[in-house]
Amino acid sequence: MRALAIGLILSVLLALPVMAQDKVYDTGLRPTGDECLKPGASEAVDLPQLLKDPAAHKGRCVIVEGYVHARALFLSKGDTKIKYAASSKALQGRRLGLYGRDNLMEGLHGLPKGRYVRLTGKVWDCESMRTSATLFFMGYCHYTSGPILSVVAYETAQPPR
Repeated sequence: MRALAIGLILSVLLALPVMAQDKVYDTGLRPTGDECLKPGASEAVDLPQLLKDPAAHKGRCVIVEGYVHARALFLSKGDTKIKYAASSKALQGRRLGLYGRDNLMEGLHGLPKGRYVRLTGKVWDCESMRTSATLFFMGYCHYTSGPILSVVAYETAQPPR
Protein backbone atom coordinates (compact mmCIF):
# COMPACT_ATOMS: atom_id res chain seq x y z
CA MET A 1 0.00 0.00 0.00
CA ARG A 2 2.86 2.36 0.88
CA ALA A 3 4.54 1.67 -2.46
CA LEU A 4 1.29 2.47 -4.25
CA ALA A 5 1.01 5.80 -2.41
CA ILE A 6 4.61 6.71 -3.22
CA GLY A 7 4.05 5.76 -6.86
CA LEU A 8 0.94 7.92 -7.02
CA ILE A 9 2.75 10.92 -5.50
CA LEU A 10 5.68 10.53 -7.90
CA SER A 11 3.40 10.29 -10.93
CA VAL A 12 1.61 13.49 -9.87
CA LEU A 13 4.91 15.30 -9.37
CA LEU A 14 6.25 14.13 -12.73
CA ALA A 15 3.10 15.33 -14.46
CA LEU A 16 3.55 18.90 -13.18
CA PRO A 17 4.69 21.36 -15.86
CA VAL A 18 8.22 22.72 -15.76
CA MET A 19 8.11 26.41 -14.94
CA ALA A 20 9.64 28.85 -17.40
CA GLN A 21 12.18 30.03 -14.83
CA ASP A 22 13.46 26.48 -14.23
CA LYS A 23 16.78 25.93 -15.97
CA VAL A 24 18.11 22.73 -17.45
CA TYR A 25 21.72 23.01 -18.57
CA ASP A 26 22.82 20.75 -21.35
CA THR A 27 25.17 21.07 -24.30
CA GLY A 28 22.77 23.52 -25.94
CA LEU A 29 22.29 25.93 -23.03
CA ARG A 30 25.55 27.47 -21.91
CA PRO A 31 27.83 30.36 -22.79
CA THR A 32 28.71 29.76 -26.44
CA GLY A 33 31.95 31.68 -26.77
CA ASP A 34 31.36 32.43 -30.46
CA GLU A 35 33.20 35.73 -30.03
CA CYS A 36 36.34 33.64 -29.46
CA LEU A 37 36.48 32.95 -33.22
CA LYS A 38 37.19 36.58 -34.09
CA PRO A 39 40.82 37.23 -35.11
CA GLY A 40 42.96 38.00 -32.07
CA ALA A 41 40.14 37.29 -29.59
CA SER A 42 41.69 34.14 -28.12
CA GLU A 43 44.94 33.86 -26.20
CA ALA A 44 47.05 30.69 -26.13
CA VAL A 45 47.19 29.33 -22.57
CA ASP A 46 49.01 26.24 -21.30
CA LEU A 47 46.60 23.70 -19.84
CA PRO A 48 48.59 23.33 -16.58
CA GLN A 49 48.47 27.12 -16.12
CA LEU A 50 44.71 27.23 -16.76
CA LEU A 51 44.05 24.35 -14.35
CA LYS A 52 46.27 25.87 -11.66
CA ASP A 53 44.30 29.13 -11.61
CA PRO A 54 41.03 28.74 -13.53
CA ALA A 55 39.53 31.86 -11.91
CA ALA A 56 42.16 34.01 -13.64
CA HIS A 57 40.90 32.78 -17.02
CA LYS A 58 37.15 32.66 -16.33
CA GLY A 59 35.16 34.41 -19.05
CA ARG A 60 38.21 34.69 -21.32
CA CYS A 61 38.68 33.26 -24.79
CA VAL A 62 41.57 30.82 -24.90
CA ILE A 63 43.34 28.34 -27.14
CA VAL A 64 44.42 25.31 -25.13
CA GLU A 65 45.96 21.94 -25.99
CA GLY A 66 45.71 18.55 -24.34
CA TYR A 67 44.51 14.98 -24.62
CA VAL A 68 40.78 14.55 -25.19
CA HIS A 69 38.48 11.83 -23.89
CA ALA A 70 34.85 11.68 -22.71
CA ARG A 71 33.99 15.40 -22.67
CA ALA A 72 37.20 16.43 -20.95
CA LEU A 73 40.70 17.62 -21.84
CA PHE A 74 43.54 16.03 -19.87
CA LEU A 75 47.13 16.90 -19.03
CA SER A 76 48.49 13.54 -20.14
CA LYS A 77 47.49 10.67 -22.38
CA GLY A 78 47.87 8.37 -19.38
CA ASP A 79 45.16 10.33 -17.53
CA THR A 80 42.66 9.40 -20.26
CA LYS A 81 43.20 5.71 -19.50
CA ILE A 82 42.09 5.93 -15.86
CA LYS A 83 38.68 4.38 -15.18
CA TYR A 84 35.96 7.06 -15.20
CA ALA A 85 38.59 9.64 -16.14
CA ALA A 86 36.08 12.46 -16.72
CA SER A 87 34.69 12.20 -13.18
CA SER A 88 37.42 10.53 -11.12
CA LYS A 89 38.33 12.54 -8.01
CA ALA A 90 41.92 11.38 -8.54
CA LEU A 91 42.08 13.55 -11.68
CA GLN A 92 40.49 16.66 -10.21
CA GLY A 93 42.75 19.55 -11.16
CA ARG A 94 44.19 17.54 -14.09
CA ARG A 95 41.30 17.94 -16.53
CA LEU A 96 39.15 20.62 -18.14
CA GLY A 97 35.47 19.83 -18.77
CA LEU A 98 34.17 20.39 -22.29
CA TYR A 99 30.86 21.67 -23.59
CA GLY A 100 29.99 22.73 -27.11
CA ARG A 101 27.51 22.46 -29.91
CA ASP A 102 26.46 18.92 -30.67
CA ASN A 103 28.37 18.73 -33.98
CA LEU A 104 31.61 19.82 -32.28
CA MET A 105 31.18 17.46 -29.34
CA GLU A 106 30.33 14.55 -31.64
CA GLY A 107 33.49 15.28 -33.62
CA LEU A 108 35.62 15.32 -30.47
CA HIS A 109 33.92 12.21 -29.11
CA GLY A 110 34.64 10.42 -32.41
CA LEU A 111 38.40 10.94 -32.07
CA PRO A 112 40.52 8.10 -30.71
CA LYS A 113 40.79 8.10 -26.90
CA GLY A 114 43.70 10.26 -25.82
CA ARG A 115 44.07 12.16 -29.12
CA TYR A 116 46.01 15.39 -28.76
CA VAL A 117 43.91 18.40 -29.79
CA ARG A 118 43.94 22.19 -29.87
CA LEU A 119 40.69 23.75 -28.65
CA THR A 120 39.37 27.30 -28.88
CA GLY A 121 36.67 28.46 -26.50
CA LYS A 122 35.60 30.39 -23.44
CA VAL A 123 36.53 29.36 -19.90
CA TRP A 124 33.75 28.89 -17.33
CA ASP A 125 33.14 26.61 -14.38
CA CYS A 126 30.40 24.25 -13.27
CA GLU A 127 29.84 26.12 -10.02
CA SER A 128 28.87 29.42 -11.66
CA MET A 129 26.16 27.68 -13.68
CA ARG A 130 24.57 26.17 -10.57
CA THR A 131 21.79 28.30 -9.16
CA SER A 132 18.78 27.61 -6.99
CA ALA A 133 16.71 27.47 -10.19
CA THR A 134 18.92 24.84 -11.85
CA LEU A 135 17.18 21.51 -12.13
CA PHE A 136 19.72 19.31 -13.85
CA PHE A 137 23.02 19.32 -15.70
CA MET A 138 23.93 17.16 -18.66
CA GLY A 139 27.49 16.36 -19.64
CA TYR A 140 30.62 17.05 -17.64
CA CYS A 141 29.04 19.09 -14.83
CA HIS A 142 26.50 16.32 -14.14
CA TYR A 143 29.21 14.22 -12.48
CA THR A 144 31.81 16.67 -11.28
CA SER A 145 32.76 20.31 -10.72
CA GLY A 146 35.58 22.53 -11.80
CA PRO A 147 36.65 24.53 -14.85
CA ILE A 148 35.03 23.97 -18.22
CA LEU A 149 35.61 25.20 -21.74
CA SER A 150 32.77 26.16 -24.04
CA VAL A 151 34.39 24.85 -27.23
CA VAL A 152 33.79 26.74 -30.47
CA ALA A 153 36.54 25.14 -32.59
CA TYR A 154 38.98 22.26 -32.46
CA GLU A 155 41.70 20.68 -34.51
CA THR A 156 43.94 17.69 -34.01
CA ALA A 157 47.53 18.60 -33.22
CA GLN A 158 50.89 17.04 -32.47
CA PRO A 159 51.83 16.71 -28.80
CA PRO A 160 54.96 18.54 -27.67
CA ARG A 161 58.14 16.47 -27.69
